[in-house]
Amino acid sequence: MRKNQIILYTVLVLLVLIQFIPVDLSNPAQHSEPAWDSPKTKDYFYRACADCHSNRAEFPFYSKIAPFSWLISYDISEGRKHFNISNGNLRHADEASREVSKEAMPLPIYTLMHSKAKFTVEETAEFLKGLEATFGKANEELHRESWSK
Repeated sequence: MRKNQIILYTVLVLLVLIQFIPVDLSNPAQHSEPAWDSPKTKDYFYRACADCHSNRAEFPFYSKIAPFSWLISYDISEGRKHFNISNGNLRHADEASREVSKEAMPLPIYTLMHSKAKFTVEETAEFLKGLEATFGKANEELHRESWSK
């Protein structure tokens, strides 16, 4: 019993200590907004994508609790680095519809915690059409060439 108590107290102390490791959970200024094909596409994007692909992330209560804060900070940082509508980083915007159609985006862990990001089949089809109208459709051949270099 004594050994179990030591392990429990050690884990509790570590859980408290990791709360002091700083993470960046901020929203930089928003400098741009795409020319959305429709208000519906914009609404879908802000429901399912904006937390990681814009500077308008909404941070739930658990985003301030480590280790969740680390994962959230990492996912947002990576998402913004790849594609961010708020700063004009649209280099990979044409890949958005492909990622949504492959169900690679939004990430499963995100939809687990954000039910608003789960779309019906009809909503997904409408969103895909809107993404392609707003950002274009990825040219698979062109992207395959750039990945192989």
